[in-house]
Amino acid sequence: MKFKSTFLCFILIVNTLLYNCAFSQAINVRDSLVLVELYKATNGVTWVHHDNWLTGPVKSWHGIVTKNDRVSEIWLSFNNLTGAIPDFLDKLTALEFLSLSLNELTGSIPPTLGNLSKLESLYLDNNHLTGNIPPELFTHVNLKSLGLSNNQLTGAIPAEIGNLVNLKTLVLKGNQLSGNIPSEIGNLIKVGYVDMSFNQFSGSLPLNFSNLKNLGILYLNNNNLRGQITSAFSQLTNIHTLDLSHNHFNGNIAPEFTTFWIYPCNISYNEFTFDGMELLEQKFADPIYDNQARIHIHHLGNSLSVSAGGTLANNTYAWFKVGQRGYTEITGDSVFFPTESGSYRVRVINSIAKQLTLLSDTAIFVAPNPSNEIISWEQDHIETNLKTLVFTSPFCELSPTNNRNRYYYLLHCIPLNTYSLQ
Repeated sequence: MKFKSTFLCFILIVNTLLYNCAFSQAINVRDSLVLVELYKATNGVTWVHHDNWLTGPVKSWHGIVTKNDRVSEIWLSFNNLTGAIPDFLDKLTALEFLSLSLNELTGSIPPTLGNLSKLESLYLDNNHLTGNIPPELFTHVNLKSLGLSNNQLTGAIPAEIGNLVNLKTLVLKGNQLSGNIPSEIGNLIKVGYVDMSFNQFSGSLPLNFSNLKNLGILYLNNNNLRGQITSAFSQLTNIHTLDLSHNHFNGNIAPEFTTFWIYPCNISYNEFTFDGMELLEQKFADPIYDNQARIHIHHLGNSLSVSAGGTLANNTYAWFKVGQRGYTEITGDSVFFPTESGSYRVRVINSIAKQLTLLSDTAIFVAPNPSNEIISWEQDHIETNLKTLVFTSPFCELSPTNNRNRYYYLLHCIPLNTYSLQ
């Protein structure tokens, strides 16, 4: 009786193991069929590595990692995958990691990838993907790393990006993305690395950008962004690498911005003046702030001036006439009183912010006539030279007159206060 009971128990255990094995095998078959279709859709025979694909067990296939008899990771980067990304990969419902970067994939990003609720890392960078970023991609909160760089993606960043509250890495550089950076990006409170450089983003940074307390590395260079570096940046207390170069940022730099350590800090190729640059030079190690936009020359009466910012006593202005050697140097005050008509420019340096030299645009200046007198010359003496002078000046008029059978030309010069120069 005891033997019979033991035998029945043994049979029950064996049946249970066989059932579990069969169920596991069924799950493997379902995932493996999806992988087979992936292989066919991306021209697997031309892959660089396709070891054991379609022959050995799924877990032995190159780039495939399994867990609990399910496909959990796909590593097929730099493997010459071609064609479009299949829209059936969402059937791999246990997938946690997907990397198809550095391939030759084309077409758009399938919205169905947003159905992968367990996906934590998605890398599709360095392909030839086009179209918009589907908002469905930002459906689930489990995503921690997203890499879509160096494709030809267009359009704006969907507002749904605010759903990715667990995201730590966001790389969108090297696309053709445009529009404003959505304010919802302020929800990514765990993000530590953001690279949105080499796109076409415009507008100013959203105010709640200061919510990104864990942000350590930020690349926004080579866009069309504008606005000021406000005190909100001082709330990014963990930031240590910053590149805002090749944009249209301008205005003063908030002193709070320099209260923590940033290396490197690159704000070159913007529209800054010396405002804040002295503090930047004193607080940061090797900041990069050269090559700012040209400053505008203001014309008022018989003077020219510029607004170069910074501490005026530290500024030196070198005014020069285009086409002539030499210059007039002024320290502290930019106001310049030219004595000759011509085209003028100015070059400004600062004794503290030595890396930056500000250059101006060009101003055309016409020296004022000391009076509104009518000046006459005898025709047979300088008629030719006088005509040349008048024809090249919009402020003079030449008219012939007769006085006792002798012909004269009268030169009427308009007073300076009757016109203005921009």
